[in-house]
Amino acid sequence: MSGVFAQAIDRKILHFIHQSVPEGSNEEEFNRVALDIFAYQFAHNMPYRMYCMQRRATPDQIYSWEDIPAVTTAAFKSAAFGCFLPHMAVRVFETSGTTTGKRGKHYLDSLVLYDESAIPNFGQHLLPDGAHLPMRILLPTPEEAPDGGSGAYRTQLDRRHLGSCESCRDLAVHPAVDQAAKRAPGG
Repeated sequence: MSGVFAQAIDRKILHFIHQSVPEGSNEEEFNRVALDIFAYQFAHNMPYRMYCMQRRATPDQIYSWEDIPAVTTAAFKSAAFGCFLPHMAVRVFETSGTTTGKRGKHYLDSLVLYDESAIPNFGQHLLPDGAHLPMRILLPTPEEAPDGGSGAYRTQLDRRHLGSCESCRDLAVHPAVDQAAKRAPGG
């Protein structure tokens, strides 16, 4: 998101993330932030605005985050949902396209909110007592598969920030992996 209002919303989101991870979620604050995001997206994301208008859902009619219209993953295959022009994206996560053959695209103009939500939540909910455990992630790195989707990005992010030093080794150069790859058909 760009612009003064978008930056203010980003700050609200970051504040909520940093407050809610250690202290637990606050439903009232979450509702306020979600409604602010909805109003911003309604005003600046034309495909989403049209979708909401078809459902007669406008910011002045929505009072709870539970009533904010959610789009299906299929929508990302037919329109560029974003509050900025697609060519301004710093990252584009794509779906596999296995359902229809057409890949959906999720455009991001920044990875800050993505990173800030992933790291503390992963650590709090999946790692006991702040442990840094070895992780074996059998996915390509974001550099190897730049359109590989959010799963590859997120797991690499989690490994870098929450795994042990042992996790930082590139699994692709591990001798056992190399030997298995050579024995595989086509290897």
